[in-house]
Amino acid sequence: VCLTGIAGFLSLAHGLLCEESGLSFEELILMYVPLTLHFGWTTAAALVNWNGYVSRCSLDLEWSGWVKVNALWLSVVLAGSLGTLLSLRRKSGLYALTVAWAVLAVASHTSMSEDLREEFPGGEEALQRVAQVEYFLGLGLILVALSVFRRHLKR
Repeated sequence: VCLTGIAGFLSLAHGLLCEESGLSFEELILMYVPLTLHFGWTTAAALVNWNGYVSRCSLDLEWSGWVKVNALWLSVVLAGSLGTLLSLRRKSGLYALTVAWAVLAVASHTSMSEDLREEFPGGEEALQRVAQVEYFLGLGLILVALSVFRRHLKR
């Protein structure tokens, strides 16, 4: 819950910073880059933590494995939506790259985790499909970032 709050406040700060026009090179390096990286990582970390929370609740409350799967898909959709919409709206390719980096790290874990293979509903084949979707999303976010960077260069 705390990471969600932190991501929310970083989003506000990031939005204000992105509205500023004509940032100097020093401001870009010392303010925009660290703030954007922190915002991207806390966005991804908040989604991962919510999945962990659902997993713990599902153990305590004996929910079916499909509750965790639905939480996973919701997180994938949110990561893709936030990464795309905020990057395009704020013209922040670095945010899309940061979320892509996190999504690709999750995809790598999904594809190689022995623990997930044993407990994932639908078995290893279904889990590998999830990893493929996560990899595809990560690559899609990289394309969003490249599109934003390309627009900046055309100006």
